Parts: sequence; C-alpha cells; structure tokens
Amino acid sequence: IFFRLLVWRHMLCIRAGMPLSVCATLIILLWSSPASCSIAMPPPSGQSFPRKLRSAVHNLAMEFGHQIQPQMLPHQSKALADALQVSSRDLVTPSPPASRPNATRLDLSERSEHRVLVVDADRGSDSQLGTAEAPLRTLAHAVVRARALQGSAIVQLQGVFSLEQALHLGPSDSGLTIESVQGSQAEVTGALPLDNLRWNPYQVHGADTAVITPLPPDVAYDCIDPTLPAQNPDAQRG
Repeated sequence: IFFRLLVWRHMLCIRAGMPLSVCATLIILLWSSPASCSIAMPPPSGQSFPRKLRSAVHNLAMEFGHQIQPQMLPHQSKALADALQVSSRDLVTPSPPASRPNATRLDLSERSEHRVLVVDADRGSDSQLGTAEAPLRTLAHAVVRARALQGSAIVQLQGVFSLEQALHLGPSDSGLTIESVQGSQAEVTGALPLDNLRWNPYQVHGADTAVITPLPPDVAYDCIDPTLPAQNPDAQRG
C-alpha cells in the first residue's frame, strides 16, 4: 500500500505541478478521511486551493478507488464520485474502468432478464425459472440460483417470506441485490407462521374484545395471558 501511495503521489505531482511534500499531505488527508474526502489542510497565504488542484486530487482518488476495486458496481462507483465532489458537483470527472463505460451512473439497462430473479411467496415454485410469469417461491433458493449466475444479480421479492433458518451470505454473493418488486413491499421475517388458527372469545374483567387460540405443541406458549398488555392493542381481531 505504501509503495502504491508513492507511485500515486508522483503521478499527482506530474499532473498538478506541485511539490512532493504538498502532494503527500493531501494524499494522507484523503486516506485518513475517505468518507468526506474534505481537505482540512490550511491553504498557503490564506488563500483557498485552486480549483484545478482540488479537481486533480479528487480525480486521482477516484482512479485509485477503481484501481483497488476493479469489480466496483455502478452504484458503488457513483457513491464514491458523490463523496469526492464535496461542495461543487463539477469538481470531479470520474474515470471508470474500461469494462464499465457508465460506471458512475446506475445503468438500468444492466437489468437484463437473465440477471433478475423474481420470487413470489404465494404463487411461486422453486422448480420454475424465476421470471415474472414463473417466479420462484423461497428466498434461500433464489440466492442459490443467483450464485450460479457468477456476477451481479437482482432478486425481486413479493409477499411475506418466513425464514426457517438464517440466510448466510458470503463472498460468493458479492454483487447481489435483494429488493421488493416495484410497486410492492415485501417482508422477510424469522417468525414462525401460524396457519389455521381458531380464535374464541376470552372473558377479561372490564373488556369484551379479548380472544384466545390454541397453538401447535412445538410452540413455547399455548395461551394468551390476559394480565399482560397487548403488543398491538389496535390490531384487528384474527
């Protein structure tokens, strides 16, 4: 890393035409504060840094980011460019990798059909293709299918997904995006779904709206304690 900094320092000096000591200070400041990328070093003679110099520093940082992260996704590259622009949006002219000509923009055309997997908790089946017409059913199976694409994939969810076990994501899932189908709000939960419950009135002193239902034997509690406050007191019955 230190050797890379030396090389980039010399490149910056050649581009901006400034002393090595000033260039080294600017690189250290950028390295120590990558989130804001603001230059806190007091300018010489009480004057602000020339716009050309600031632009050269930010462009160099942008190129260095693509150099150490060649697989950077479009939205990640855009976030880096936005962070480097500080106050004036025209200070940075990003230089994306050759393989991603529009890396600083979120290119919706990349959502080709073979990279998008649709998952519907109600009408899907894991034996289907994963398209809008033939969606998958479980999130876990969709993640496995996405790994086989060997690249960035988008998993679009619709419905409520109850996970029976934790969903583990690792390096092989790099580039994976999980989102709701446009116009819907999917839900992923670790709660146990309870189907076919039979609700019956339950007498509570001073109230006539309490109900009770038996639960499956593998559930820890099999009754509702009327002395405890309701978690959702305004919830509709059933």
